[in-house]
Amino acid sequence: MDDRLKTIVDLKKYPIHDLRLPKIKKKLKNCKTDLNQFNCSTITNFIKLNSIRRMKEEEDICRINKI
Repeated sequence: MDDRLKTIVDLKKYPIHDLRLPKIKKKLKNCKTDLNQFNCSTITNFIKLNSIRRMKEEEDICRINKI
């Protein structure tokens, strides 16, 4: 597994590096059901808050620099 992934995704809550785990199988099933029903699915707190902050900072820099 890429170590960078650990800094972005909450792998303790969502251990996506092992798709055989019952917890992840259930989450995937729920996501598929949501997608089929609503054309959308959400995974609460999947991305770590610190990563979201960094993304926002990058977005602000791009917007300011009109990139």
